[in-house]
This record gives sequence, C-alpha cells and structure tokens, in this order.
Amino acid sequence: MCLKLKEVDAEELRLHLLNQYGVGTIAIASTDLRIAFSCVEEEDLEELFELIYIGIKDLLTKEDENNV
Repeated sequence: MCLKLKEVDAEELRLHLLNQYGVGTIAIASTDLRIAFSCVEEEDLEELFELIYIGIKDLLTKEDENNV
C-alpha cells in the first residue's frame, strides 16, 4: 500500500520514522510512502498508522519552527 503525501517529503518522513520510532517504510517518490503490510501483524496496524501520523506532525511542526 502507498500513501500519497501532500505536505511532507516521503524520504524525509521515512528517515524520521526510522530514526525516531523504529518504523521502516519505503519512499517510492517524493510524495509516495510504501508500507509493506506483509511485515506488519494485523494487531499492529493501528499503531503503525498512528506513528506515521505523528511523524508527519513532527515534520510539519519542525518546518513551522524553521519558518519563524
């Protein structure tokens, strides 16, 4: 499954998720983040998407701070 990102770069998010939360994803293009469901247990899916959401918020907050 790929997520189409609108406001953050997929590679930047991929690295942030890996470094801050230990979550591995794949950046296909600057707007596409791939999730390999075969590597995720069903009971962990909600937490995975929550961490992706938090990671995006982290990057947007960081971007806002840099623009001040």
